[in-house]
Amino acid sequence: MAVVLAIAVFSVALVVGGVVWWRMRDTGTGDAPPPAPAAAAQPQTDPLAAAQPQAEPVTALPFVGEWVVEKDFSNPDQLPDVGIIRFGRDRFRFKDVTNTVHYLARGDSRFGIRFRDDEGEASGGHAADEDPLTVVMVDTDHVLLSSQEFDLALVRRDSPAGQAFLAKVNAVPSPAPSVAPPAPSPAAKPVPSPVANAAQNPIQLAINASLDEGRRCMASNKYDCAISSANAVLRLAPRNSAALAMKRKAEAAQARALSEIEIR
Repeated sequence: MAVVLAIAVFSVALVVGGVVWWRMRDTGTGDAPPPAPAAAAQPQTDPLAAAQPQAEPVTALPFVGEWVVEKDFSNPDQLPDVGIIRFGRDRFRFKDVTNTVHYLARGDSRFGIRFRDDEGEASGGHAADEDPLTVVMVDTDHVLLSSQEFDLALVRRDSPAGQAFLAKVNAVPSPAPSVAPPAPSPAAKPVPSPVANAAQNPIQLAINASLDEGRRCMASNKYDCAISSANAVLRLAPRNSAALAMKRKAEAAQARALSEIEIR
């Protein structure tokens, strides 16, 4: 009798356990694998910051900065009225207009300025075209800016010479002094040597540099270069005898060279 009772209890327990297991399986509460741990949050990057180009290193150009027009050679007797000229790494601001440019080193402190169009290509065609503007470094505080239409002497705005020039331009004219009897003429001062004048005159320094370049071009039979150097001098001093002689000599030598090519 006890054996039968034990078998009955075991059967009931087996049936109840099966029913419970069946319901737990249907409801998804059975032995399911534990959920995977959540992945660590990745740091988000700013797409706008990533899209911005990194700043390029500034090219060391000796004339970068702001300059004041000290003299306009087309009107040498009048104070110039052009304003501030600003040279940037790839920008040139002149007469309140900013242009994208490309600077070309020519040697001997000379640089060409090639303007660029919207697509970034150099305006004017191939590289053999002459640049529309030329910058000549006279010294750290003086440059010459020239083209076929104008020739300007510039002084660095924040230099002592530039500040003195601005003070002169902005000064209020003083009243005319009263007429005094003529003073006795002072003793004649010694005339400074041409070398001293050249050291003080930035225009003469530029003329000497162009003449030296022209002589080197003649020695190398580069007649186009010599003619260009002579023309640069003649723009500053139209009656310069050395430049006129160099130009005539270079043009004659160029003509002889061309005639020899045609004969051959």
